[in-house]
Amino acid sequence: MKFDYIIGNPPYQEMTASDSSRLPPIYNNFMDSAYEIATVVELITPARFLFNAGYTPKDWNKKMLNDKHLKVIQYESDSKKIFPDNDIKGGVAVTYRNSQKTLGPIVIFTKYPELNTIIHKISKTPPIP
Repeated sequence: MKFDYIIGNPPYQEMTASDSSRLPPIYNNFMDSAYEIATVVELITPARFLFNAGYTPKDWNKKMLNDKHLKVIQYESDSKKIFPDNDIKGGVAVTYRNSQKTLGPIVIFTKYPELNTIIHKISKTPPIP
C-alpha cells in the first residue's frame, strides 16, 4: 500500500515496566516506515538526532542528516512550548520529507535558521561519514 502524504506525531520511546532512565527510542522506526510507504511525510519528533545525539542508532542519525529529501521546517529547543506537560531533551523538530524532491542534505544542523542557510551557502559540506 502506498500513500501520497503522511502527517503524524509517532510515539517517541518504548514504554517498559523498568525504572531505567534509558527507554529505547522507537520514533526512528516510525520515520523509516513512513518514508517507505509515502511520498511526502511530515512528522514531529524528538530533535536529538539532528545533533547526532540521543539513543537512536548513530548510523541512523547520520542517514537522516545525509538524506537529500529531508528538511527541518521547525525546531523548538524548549519542548514545553509545544508539549507543555513533557520535557523532551534536545527539543522537538517538525521534519518534512519528499522523496521526489531534493531538499538537503542537512549534514550540520544548528538551531539558528540563518546560520543553517549560511553554512550551506558558503560550504559544500561533505556528508557525515
